[in-house]
Amino acid sequence: SLLHFDSDFSDVKGKTWTGSGSPTIDATTKKFGSGSLLTSSSNYISSASSADWAFGTGDYTVEAWVICAALPTGLWFSPLGNWASSAGWCFFLKTNGYVNYNFGGSAIGGDSVLFPLNQFVHIAYSRESGTGRLFIDGNLAGSVGDSVNMTWTTGVRIGRNSTTDDIWPGHVDEVRITKGVARYTDNFTPPTAPFPTS
Repeated sequence: SLLHFDSDFSDVKGKTWTGSGSPTIDATTKKFGSGSLLTSSSNYISSASSADWAFGTGDYTVEAWVICAALPTGLWFSPLGNWASSAGWCFFLKTNGYVNYNFGGSAIGGDSVLFPLNQFVHIAYSRESGTGRLFIDGNLAGSVGDSVNMTWTTGVRIGRNSTTDDIWPGHVDEVRITKGVARYTDNFTPPTAPFPTS
């Protein structure tokens, strides 16, 4: 999937995303292009179930640009994912300012790179040959052995995780989910332009 959020919820790869509540495109705050997705506790978008979300044991990358104005004080904030009951995947922003990535019944804690508030931050998880790496603004925040067979086909949500309470009160832009390719294996310079559509 590739969503630019320039004017709507269209996906370059053809998937259909449906709004719940009143998610909007904010033309004022955006990383690239002409808009970003603005979500809150009751506003998010979701895709249908698909075998494309089942990454198996192969390489894959999940990434996005996100903004959050404040850290959670109770439950964690999640900008995107389909994790529930130890299946699927998602990003979590924790109360201590660090980001986790949950995959199946396991997790990687990015406890070496704090999440900056009130600005766009590039978050990415990339699995290559059984090693998963979590990046914050291109900086390696943690690595972990990841041989989990991701068979979960449940639809992905942007602006909230699959569980009810894991919201994202902020902006999301340039979401890209790549099956079969580990795009990042070491520190890198975050993208300086919208992801190419080809």
